[in-house]
Amino acid sequence: MLTLGYYGGSSGTEPDGSPASPETECSKSPLADASIHLLLVLTNHCTEATGGAIKNPYREALFKCQAPNQDQEQHEQEDVSFRTDFSRLFSSLCQTLHTDESTLLLYLLLHQNPAFRTHVLASSEVEPYS
Repeated sequence: MLTLGYYGGSSGTEPDGSPASPETECSKSPLADASIHLLLVLTNHCTEATGGAIKNPYREALFKCQAPNQDQEQHEQEDVSFRTDFSRLFSSLCQTLHTDESTLLLYLLLHQNPAFRTHVLASSEVEPYS
């Protein structure tokens, strides 16, 4: 049965009443799932351009975001795309690490965003997730 993630049955069961496996269990937040899929598609589309003629603005924006409390003088030369709370972002991603999408986004941020990587390495939030 195709439910597109909107099946309203009891948690942990299939429409026929059998126990649900983790792969088939319906998401409790389909909007968040669709959002992370869209973000990953936009970020990973056109990553290699011949001659550098085509740039991916979504990828550049994601990799240049910073936390609102970061020292602005330190990063004045850098082009900051937007500011977001890295603590909340990191804890949200760690709570959903069982999904491939969250793992990929965390990987991209850790490897491509120096401000996010510095925040994670400097914070004590890593301990509960290790």
